[in-house]
Amino acid sequence: MRSQYKIYIIDEVHQLTSEAFNALLKTLEDPPENVKFIFCTTEPTALPDTIVSRCQRFDFGLIGNDQIAARLSSIAVTEGVEVSDQAVELVARRAGGSMGDSQSLFDQLLAFGKERIDVEDVHRLLGTAPDELLLAIIEPLVGGQPDRAIGSFETALATGAQQEELLGQLIECCRDLMVQAAGAQDVTVRSVGSAAAKRLSEMAGDWGVETAIAAMQVLAETVSRARWTRQSRALADLALVRIATLERLDGVVGLLQQLADGAAAVAAADPKPAVQKKRADEPLAAVTSPTADVDDRDSDQGTDVRQSVPGTAGVHVDNGVGHGDGTETETGGEEAVEPTVAEESLGVPKTPLETGREDRIWGEVTGQISDLLREHVERVNRVAISGPKTSGSCLSC
Repeated sequence: MRSQYKIYIIDEVHQLTSEAFNALLKTLEDPPENVKFIFCTTEPTALPDTIVSRCQRFDFGLIGNDQIAARLSSIAVTEGVEVSDQAVELVARRAGGSMGDSQSLFDQLLAFGKERIDVEDVHRLLGTAPDELLLAIIEPLVGGQPDRAIGSFETALATGAQQEELLGQLIECCRDLMVQAAGAQDVTVRSVGSAAAKRLSEMAGDWGVETAIAAMQVLAETVSRARWTRQSRALADLALVRIATLERLDGVVGLLQQLADGAAAVAAADPKPAVQKKRADEPLAAVTSPTADVDDRDSDQGTDVRQSVPGTAGVHVDNGVGHGDGTETETGGEEAVEPTVAEESLGVPKTPLETGREDRIWGEVTGQISDLLREHVERVNRVAISGPKTSGSCLSC
């Protein structure tokens, strides 16, 4: 094919050296009319500004995995090589929407010289783990079983997976879990094949968005730190244990929201009137009874008047006249009052409620309530109390 233009196509132009860019710069500043340069790159930010400013930029979208897989299958037929559908799907996923990258990877597979290429051959070339081994690591992480996760990780490495590639696969799995937990069901699952995608979606509901995000951050930090240390395996095991022991952060977020709204404080606080114990040295309250108007004749004969007072045990109220046998009569002030069942169950402070003992009483009260309620109570500025022989005493918090 003859054309009036000379066309120069440079693929992966970002890999040129600075000296090569300087040599091209002179030609780009004053190009011949019949010469056209086409620079192809996947990293436009790596190009010098002097080159980019003298070019027209055209950004191409990503190619779907189905289209890439169809093209690779066509190439396999042309080359006379049988390739499994799982192998083609895996190559298409790893290409990340780039037809050029997929064909470069496929050429390496064809170089094996085998008559049939399976998905195991692709994993061996990439240094990745099969979907079953990958899910065998993810499932115990979601279930909070670090021992099983570490064992599956060890098995994946023993089968030929590279640690850095395996950690990258786990990050992709956490990404898919996060997306599924966020409700984006139509987004393409990139970490595993279509057969294992359903199992991954089921695990997304058990983890939640916040936990998946935390797991991704732990793995990303591990990959970054493992490049600069010889203890990369120890860091990987540490990451697995940290992820497996993560708490349900969704529940924590909900609790924090309730605390912000004040709902948790209302639910935890069940205010009940404080019941104070009656001390034996305090005088009994006056008793009013229809039998109080007793004839003077009964008084002269030493008749006793007994009244049942609620909340007391065996309180004896009389008219202060001795019995005929000369024995003295017990008075109500001399008999100790037993605490009621309600007082014992409410945990009434043991310190007498008197002026000057406010701090001690307040410490007993705060020590008997829950930790959640105590945090709110300790923020109160002033609390007014009232009790026997007190008048408007105040406790300062």
